[in-house]
Amino acid sequence: MKKIIITILLISLRFSATVCEEELSSGEDLAVESEILDDGKEEQILEKAENEKVSLGNNVNSFRIEGTVLKEYTGTDRRVIIPDTVTEIAPKAFSGCKEVESVVIPDSVETIGIYAFGHCTELKEVIIGNKVKTLGKGCFENTGLTSVVIPESVETIGIRAFWGCTKLSAVTLNSGLLTIGLSAFHGCGLISSIVIPSSVVEIRNRAFEDCTALKIIYVPESVKMLGYDIFYNTDNITIYGVAGSEAEDYAKQYSILFVNGRIPETNPIDEGWKQDKTGWWY
Repeated sequence: MKKIIITILLISLRFSATVCEEELSSGEDLAVESEILDDGKEEQILEKAENEKVSLGNNVNSFRIEGTVLKEYTGTDRRVIIPDTVTEIAPKAFSGCKEVESVVIPDSVETIGIYAFGHCTELKEVIIGNKVKTLGKGCFENTGLTSVVIPESVETIGIRAFWGCTKLSAVTLNSGLLTIGLSAFHGCGLISSIVIPSSVVEIRNRAFEDCTALKIIYVPESVKMLGYDIFYNTDNITIYGVAGSEAEDYAKQYSILFVNGRIPETNPIDEGWKQDKTGWWY
């Protein structure tokens, strides 16, 4: 097999390619080799500092980018690293891509458009960069995500952002978040507990509707607007919060058990504990 090798030293992940065989972390010294195969197709090989080689596949031109906006992904790779020249992921850019299982969104991206990854049913993992401010409507709707960390940069989780993510069991929200949108986590039936950070000021209507496994949630005093039916069809939930807060008033309005305090550091549900009607665990 004839090879043409071009080696480029990369200090950070500055390559617009998709990863097929191994997830990569930033900060590694990497080199890229370009090979011309017998069939004439170009394949790129990523060579790590310790001389371990990882195939990037031959889908190296799978991004349609206009300016700094990623308009469309046309590849078929399982693992995708979005180029760090991108500042915005356009609406429906990845929508319906059935092959994609993992996506790395770089720190350059500030906006994830509506339905950007919607209906990527095999998408199990996403790493969201630290400059993303807005998660657009339905951006991860009906994906196969199992966990997600929302970075501190995100201010708004849009309408239906994680609607129907039936495999999503762990959600980490960080300070900086202001708004949890309408039906944002509707139907995420494996989430058992969640802590709302003290930066949040509003939780919109039906945000956690049909989260059937959700049993405990902490709602801080900062939340001043709570929409209707936030926990519709989410039975036996307990709201933890501050006495006299909007959260307590909301709990009374909807006949939800309220406990003055924070969620225990160890999730009592995971430890097999049960809860009585007064909020005590046993």
